[in-house]
Amino acid sequence: MEKTQGQQRQKTKLRRRKKGKGEYEDYRYASEDKDSFVRVKKELAKKTGLDVLDLNTLTDKDADTVNGLLNMDRGQMAFAEDAENKFGVVIHESLEFASVMSEKEYQKLMGVMLNYLVEKHGAEDIHALIESYQKSL
Repeated sequence: MEKTQGQQRQKTKLRRRKKGKGEYEDYRYASEDKDSFVRVKKELAKKTGLDVLDLNTLTDKDADTVNGLLNMDRGQMAFAEDAENKFGVVIHESLEFASVMSEKEYQKLMGVMLNYLVEKHGAEDIHALIESYQKSL
């Protein structure tokens, strides 16, 4: 699929903004081997070129705690040790990165995922799951 000049410029601009080195850094008090997702996070750093950080906690002026964050200006993706669903946070931040890199491809991916979930669990269960997620935000 051929990209338009505008899409190419946008992707180039995003790549220039990314200041990460594609490295994983663990700043948690807990040992690295206590987190079963370290290997995934190291691969995420390598594949995205972002610095992936594991921190004890994240805070934001708009919320008491934050489970994870993506900062393209600093080239960082960070995860909080105190997040309730660590794997869900890794998926969420990865999808945010995908949407920044290509909204069109992100929408395709979301469609494939939704179709898979509906086939596997049925539309009613998925609708209830989506409502539950939206209420938690």
